[in-house]
Amino acid sequence: MASGEVPSRSAGGADRLRHPVAPRAALAVAGLIFIGLGIFAYQLGLSASPGTSAGKVILVALGLLSAAVALLWKRTISAYKVAAIIFLNTLVLFGVLEVGLLLLSRSRDFLSVRPRADEPQAALLYVDDGRERLPYYLERDWSREYWREYHFIAENLIKYEPFTVWRAAAYRGKTINISEEGLRETPGASCSDGAFIVFAFGGSTMWGTGVPDWGTVPAYLQREIPAPPARPVCVVNYGEQGYVSTQSVIQLLLALQRGRIPDLALFYSGSNDVFAAYQSARAGVHQNLSQVAAKLEDRDEVSPVLRLLAASRTFTLVRRLTDRQGFGSLPFLPRNRPAPPGDLAASVAEVYLANHEVVGALAARFGFDFVFFWQPNLLTERKPLTREEASIRDVALGVYPGLVELLASTRERIDSAARERPNLHNIDRVFEQETSLVYVDPWHVTMEGNEILARAMLRALPASSHE
Repeated sequence: MASGEVPSRSAGGADRLRHPVAPRAALAVAGLIFIGLGIFAYQLGLSASPGTSAGKVILVALGLLSAAVALLWKRTISAYKVAAIIFLNTLVLFGVLEVGLLLLSRSRDFLSVRPRADEPQAALLYVDDGRERLPYYLERDWSREYWREYHFIAENLIKYEPFTVWRAAAYRGKTINISEEGLRETPGASCSDGAFIVFAFGGSTMWGTGVPDWGTVPAYLQREIPAPPARPVCVVNYGEQGYVSTQSVIQLLLALQRGRIPDLALFYSGSNDVFAAYQSARAGVHQNLSQVAAKLEDRDEVSPVLRLLAASRTFTLVRRLTDRQGFGSLPFLPRNRPAPPGDLAASVAEVYLANHEVVGALAARFGFDFVFFWQPNLLTERKPLTREEASIRDVALGVYPGLVELLASTRERIDSAARERPNLHNIDRVFEQETSLVYVDPWHVTMEGNEILARAMLRALPASSHE
């Protein structure tokens, strides 16, 4: 050997270094062990049954995979390197895209985004939850702050509540204020001793989605309700996002348990009862039943990885580019389509009317007046629709097939029952003469719409309720 030369390894030695024998042998042995455990699990006392089970199949599959890797070691290593590079590059690109979309969304918060004259109006309804880009909101100085506060509450402050399942936590803002009890505050309410107390129950339409504190139905009731002489008025907003009538009845019961007895209780509901039944193909349940049940039963209907991806801005962008038929964060849709509308509608109406009777019994026992109002919605609305309302309705009909029939069939049953119940009113035709924009989505209305609703409620009140 010449001086200074470095001894070289043989070709066989280099190959052994690149493809070591020990790991391959270990994988092969592990594969045989897994296969053996899977096949002879019952004989080895690892299984209570001699038949096939998921555990046995997994053991055999792991064994076969280990053996295949050992047999195809060189190709496996090469494929692993390629897959790793692709995976890491995908993560980097995903991260860059997420950061870019985050910066873009933050910059949009400081810019006044107005519709272009040549942009189809329908397209505007699906950007950033859609509603906030409607011209109605772009023209109001409170809207940007309202939607910022609304999204913060929806994403961070919805907490578990005994018996009613959920309610928002306390919050102080410029357009939304929620008390320590989780109740949205009513401006001007004077709740001192001797006040005329009005409890307002319902879902997000009573709570006031889409409007500031001073534009909710309870706010207009507070300003206009004819109270008895020398008595201040106190309208308490018990509405909450997504509540069905049963949750409202439970909320009333909880208030009565604490000694809080109103002079008048108003229930403005109906659409949530129908939609919850549409989701679950079952009447008498709250919204998002399967998701809430999955948490209680310690199971996850959606993979955590898929849930994480679905929460990303990249997923939202892809969804919007590939599917224009959405309103941003849509409520969970039913896994199976509901039962025939007639059957399900009858069950929904039966539960709703039973709640009406329960409140009647409580009112008689505790000495207060009550009125139920079946609410309007855009899907069965007869008002002259604006361009925006027509677009919203068309999209909703595509997103929720069969829902309009369920709503209409349930309303017919409520109409029939209302003829025999003087304190049950269907006010879903209250906007028939309105030509301007009222609906900002299929359920919620503008401040002006809430004022019309409040006045319709006041006209329906029996004289004894405010004397």
